[in-house]
Amino acid sequence: MRFRVADDTMIEVLIQGGDQELCIRKAPGDSDISGDFTVYEWTQTVDADGITLELRGNGDYARVAIWTRDGYTFSITTNADLTPEAMTAMAESVA
Repeated sequence: MRFRVADDTMIEVLIQGGDQELCIRKAPGDSDISGDFTVYEWTQTVDADGITLELRGNGDYARVAIWTRDGYTFSITTNADLTPEAMTAMAESVA
């Protein structure tokens, strides 16, 4: 697990295991800070625990979650096989 502060405005936690990677970011504002510019097969909006998540993914798996809360923007990106439900639960635990 690695922690990083970028430009004194964004924090990032990077978790790696084998060939799987998960990145969680938080920064002030409301823009997309995921750094993921992939064109995904689907985008879905989910209301969870008082936040509105934008999920993006391919097939049955979510690869990106983005949301804002209390003046901050958050993102989770992964190459692991997470269902939309698992990604939503992860976002709820971060928020």
